[in-house]
Amino acid sequence: MSAPAAFRGCCTSPVDRTISPADGYFDRVLKCVPVEVASVYVLLLSAASTAFEGAALRWWTFLLFAGGLVAVPTYARTVLGIRQGAQVLMTTAAFLVIVAVTGGWFATLAWWNGYYPLLLIVVFGVAVALLQFGPPRPPRPRRRAAPARASVAEPPTAPTPVPDPVPVPPEPRGPAAQPSAEEEDSALLRVWRGVDPPGSVRP
Repeated sequence: MSAPAAFRGCCTSPVDRTISPADGYFDRVLKCVPVEVASVYVLLLSAASTAFEGAALRWWTFLLFAGGLVAVPTYARTVLGIRQGAQVLMTTAAFLVIVAVTGGWFATLAWWNGYYPLLLIVVFGVAVALLQFGPPRPPRPRRRAAPARASVAEPPTAPTPVPDPVPVPPEPRGPAAQPSAEEEDSALLRVWRGVDPPGSVRP
């Protein structure tokens, strides 16, 4: 198996990331952690903490927090193929635990205490253990667009018969012109001289 194929099967396969009743406690916890979204969040949080301070840092951390809350359930349903509402909820709760542990926007609040992340971890762990997860739902089949109907070809029309040309009768020729006396004399001279054969001159 190639490395890209193994990576896709590990991180995006709906079967590997969907909780089933046969999974143990640690399998449930690991399948609820949004590793992909959390990695992007931690990377952007580190960059924001380096680039900003004060009020600007507070706004940037809030934007990262709000974006993660939207991205986690969307990624779980569309990419990972998770259909159970309980697992989508626990995946979002796991992202809240990661935000609390790393500080982020919560650390900019005046009432935030360092004991709250530990409390959230305990609540998340107990909820994963007590929550009942149903069997995995099969993914919804994707509807394929119906092929375009081919237009019915019209039957070829028969060619229009072309009538045969009507034969044109030859023009009637008039009576043969009679040779004049001079032409007749010259013809006789040609016969007499031996130019024309005898009998070529008609009487």
